[in-house]
Amino acid sequence: MRRLALICLLAGLTLPAAAAAAPGDGTLAVRNASGDAGQLCVALTINGAAIGQVDRGRVIVLPGIGPEPDVTGADKQIDRADGSTVYVGSNIRFRAVGSLRVRISGTGIDINAVGQGSVRLVGADSLTNSGKFSLNGGAWTALPNSGATFTIGA
Repeated sequence: MRRLALICLLAGLTLPAAAAAAPGDGTLAVRNASGDAGQLCVALTINGAAIGQVDRGRVIVLPGIGPEPDVTGADKQIDRADGSTVYVGSNIRFRAVGSLRVRISGTGIDINAVGQGSVRLVGADSLTNSGKFSLNGGAWTALPNSGATFTIGA
């Protein structure tokens, strides 16, 4: 009986983790990223899921497929005619699932994402440390000051 209970417990812990990522999915983690004032720092286009927060700045959510993203903490929300929504302020938090496009500028940007897509990262020329990122489970790397686009997943 104990053996059966242990097998059920282990299956219950491993099955949700295996179901969370589809074949070919990759990961993106961004920590404490910062861009120059008004400069785009993170442009994420992904079919998957993402959560993040911005200490101070702007988050632009462009129309996608899936449920509306959950965004909290913004001081100001602007709904644009093209269907995008701009969130401005301090301590902005967001989470989204589906096919999404998010553009972020500001300071103290943290993101975790899983799925397939691409990300453009641009660090601040004016800062010694613009933050770091890890792609598809790789080593942590400094944000490129000149900007670069990377593939997430297969």
